[in-house]
Amino acid sequence: IRDSVIVNQYAPPDSIPQWEHKNRHYDNLNALLETVPRNHRLLIMGDFNVRLHARLNGEERHVGPHIFGRGDQYLHENYV
Repeated sequence: IRDSVIVNQYAPPDSIPQWEHKNRHYDNLNALLETVPRNHRLLIMGDFNVRLHARLNGEERHVGPHIFGRGDQYLHENYV
């Protein structure tokens, strides 16, 4: 695909407790993304090692049905 950049990344898992490793990963990813020209298509994929507690209404197209976390009630009580 012409004028496209594909970035495949793998974020440090939660089994690595040191936040500096995770912060360095995202700082490096951000620095890389800043080098991509704005008129290029950008696809970022990989494993971000995030935990989703639930899927909000309207996210069905982007977030699959297999959620690992504390559930819908926890998400709404703490984040929505």
